[in-house]
Amino acid sequence: RFKYLNFQPLMANLSERAENMRVRELKKFSGKLPDLSDDEKKVLDQMTRRIVRKLLRMPMMKLNASAGTDAENFYTQAVKALFTDEVNSFAQN
Repeated sequence: RFKYLNFQPLMANLSERAENMRVRELKKFSGKLPDLSDDEKKVLDQMTRRIVRKLLRMPMMKLNASAGTDAENFYTQAVKALFTDEVNSFAQN
């Protein structure tokens, strides 16, 4: 019944990494848009949050749906391979 809880650390890590990336990119480009009003900055912040949430939605849904099924290991490994440091270490070798 609660098999999806096995994915919580992976999903939390994925969300945290995406949020950190989003914030880093906003900071990087904020200097290029110095004339934005506070309201425009809020809109930009909200827009980027929505983009990140939409990008993560399908991987998260697939993970949840695969909990306790034969596909569980496949989706776990796929998400780890696509979204974690394993890719970075593989690419550097």
